[in-house]
Amino acid sequence: MGAFYICPREYRIPDRVFDVFRKKGFSEPLQIDLGLWNLLIYRKIGMVTRNIHHDGHTLVAVIGSCFYKGTSYTDNLERIFSDVVSGQLNYSDLAGTYFLLIKRGDKISFLTDRSGNQNVFYDTGIQVASSSFLAVLASANGRSPDKMACTEVLLTGNLVGPNTLVDGIKRYERALDSRLLQFENLDSFRYRSSLKSRSYSEALDHQVTVLNDFFHK
Repeated sequence: MGAFYICPREYRIPDRVFDVFRKKGFSEPLQIDLGLWNLLIYRKIGMVTRNIHHDGHTLVAVIGSCFYKGTSYTDNLERIFSDVVSGQLNYSDLAGTYFLLIKRGDKISFLTDRSGNQNVFYDTGIQVASSSFLAVLASANGRSPDKMACTEVLLTGNLVGPNTLVDGIKRYERALDSRLLQFENLDSFRYRSSLKSRSYSEALDHQVTVLNDFFHK
């Protein structure tokens, strides 16, 4: 599925972060200067197909398995890149489990799959984000367990929402936040709804409409 790690330019990435990815079997990353940010991109294990395309002004990096307009995995990155450059990227034509990082000029933004299956973790204290929870954990010193999250796992066997087992490290939830660190989710507006007062039956009808719209796109 590949992996990514992004941090502020002035932040010195600890060697133990690179060790996390090596132990997972990833080859050495492509390191890219994004101006105020540094980006590490790891290819899918066992594949030579690149998962990043850039021309000096525009950059598109894909993590996970993303398919676009019926193209194959090996061809869709160029198609996505072309539509980003022309301003014609259609979010509804994206499918799969993915995280797309997009840079145009000085602006960095991103897209995630609408189901939220692609894991993205972040630490707002040191402004680090990654597809690897362990990489984010390796970036921080002295983090403590999140007692409420641990209790939830012990009681229910699951952890719902953005909290993780470590205090200060969150999982990105697109339904709750339109931004990751300082980056905007380009597709977040599709999930904003007005808080209008409705009767019980009206609320149910509205929920059916929202779900039908989501699953038929």
